[in-house]
Amino acid sequence: MNEHQEVETLIKNQLEQQDHTEWTGYWKEIRDSYGDYLPDSSNTSIWDVMFSFDEGIWGWVQGLIAYSMVQVTDHLHLIFWLVLLLLLSSFIHVIEQSFNSSQVASVSPLILMGLVLITITSSVQLMLEVIFESLQTTASFLNGLLPLYIASITLSGGPATSAASFPILLAMVYVITFLMKSVIIPLFIFSIFFDQLNCLSDRYSMGKVAALCRQAGLWILGVTAVTSVSILSIQTSAAAAADGVAAKSVKTLAGTMLPFVGKVVSDTADLVMTSSMLAKNMIGAAGGFILILIVLFPAIKMLVIAIMYRLAAVMMEPVAGSRLTEAVDAASKGMFHLAAALLLTSCIFFISIIVVMFISNIPIMIR
Repeated sequence: MNEHQEVETLIKNQLEQQDHTEWTGYWKEIRDSYGDYLPDSSNTSIWDVMFSFDEGIWGWVQGLIAYSMVQVTDHLHLIFWLVLLLLLSSFIHVIEQSFNSSQVASVSPLILMGLVLITITSSVQLMLEVIFESLQTTASFLNGLLPLYIASITLSGGPATSAASFPILLAMVYVITFLMKSVIIPLFIFSIFFDQLNCLSDRYSMGKVAALCRQAGLWILGVTAVTSVSILSIQTSAAAAADGVAAKSVKTLAGTMLPFVGKVVSDTADLVMTSSMLAKNMIGAAGGFILILIVLFPAIKMLVIAIMYRLAAVMMEPVAGSRLTEAVDAASKGMFHLAAALLLTSCIFFISIIVVMFISNIPIMIR
């Protein structure tokens, strides 16, 4: 226990000597925005939270559940409004059959469909605002984290690893953010739009086009994730092996060419690099943790809205018109894809940070 406290103190002292305000400020923003749903440990610094995370993991789970319930309450009006519209469509359908009025039968479904489309459009617009804000915050956070993170890798004995990983990580941030804003999200929006057109008209079927847009968006996102993480892993692994061999050679030369102090010098260098490695790992873990929180709360909000639409479609399918239920269900499908795209983007960045963190430990193991 005392040894653990000594290591913790050593890491904190080394971290406090560095300036982390460029990216730890996002932790303060998270506390200000979602402090009511975070455990008591959230009132401390990010380092204290990381060291005591295992002890308060149930508090984090409870906070996420509480936030989900609050979002359900805030958006409960959606399901009531959708159910009301679907009930009206069912009621009008009964009147149409009773009076056999073809004119009413042709006009009233279009009016109700228009109201449903207005509701869907407002929800999709809200989701787009949440997604673009989250992507912008994620990119800004990574631009603040990566320079210091790469510098800590260099101090821990990985200059080649940092030189290989830094440009790849920066390219990933800009390329993935650009693809999300310009290609992937518009494809999912087009899929929702074509699904609604498919529900409006019996003459022109747009279901295949909507499915193609969804599949194209998922394929682009998946290929981007696999390609970027693979390139990062291969490049950094080779560079980390070179760092390890170089450090091992320097240690051996120092021990043999300096007869009296060579051993002391090499052991001291190992101690300094090991403590730097622990501090570097803490920076990577804290950065990944904040990155997940930046996206997690907005994603929960989006998932709650999508679930509301899905529940409305499931509840009213037996009694409402097939077109309206299909429109609501198709909208929920597109909303789930939007939320999944945001979460997957965050996971790509998180995995990249963790991969670099573990690979940069290779030089220490080789030494």
